[in-house]
Amino acid sequence: MTTPARKARKAVSTSPSANGIAENPHLRQVVAKLRGLLANGDIRSAEDHHEIGREVRKVEDQRSKYGLKPDENAVQRLALETGYSEDTIYNDVALARCWPVRGFSQLLQREGKNGTRLTRSHLIEVAKIKDADARDAMVEKALAEAMSYRDV
Repeated sequence: MTTPARKARKAVSTSPSANGIAENPHLRQVVAKLRGLLANGDIRSAEDHHEIGREVRKVEDQRSKYGLKPDENAVQRLALETGYSEDTIYNDVALARCWPVRGFSQLLQREGKNGTRLTRSHLIEVAKIKDADARDAMVEKALAEAMSYRDV
């Protein structure tokens, strides 16, 4: 069953020219890529979220190439264009800022106590720690103690 909220999001995300992305081919490409990553429903891999974060960072770093105004927020714009939650996009950007692709993939493969692994939710909490050494220490503690993401 499609909820009114989903209908509203679909209406936004299926009308690129109404939102202005048709004017910029580079932004149109990113939006199409994000929509593709988001099209698989509510269950997505942490790697997909990391990729979303990298794409958004690319838009943030090269604003003029993607047709953003100087005062325009890239996350808000891409949330509008894709119908995706700003909060989730901000979390994805945080993951991409904290860990490079290879480091992120390796981190997800690490096993801690009782074979537990860190999830995207764990890493979102860890990404809130500004100091890189403190983040690394929290990752080690979370793995060693098999912490839930709520305890991170």
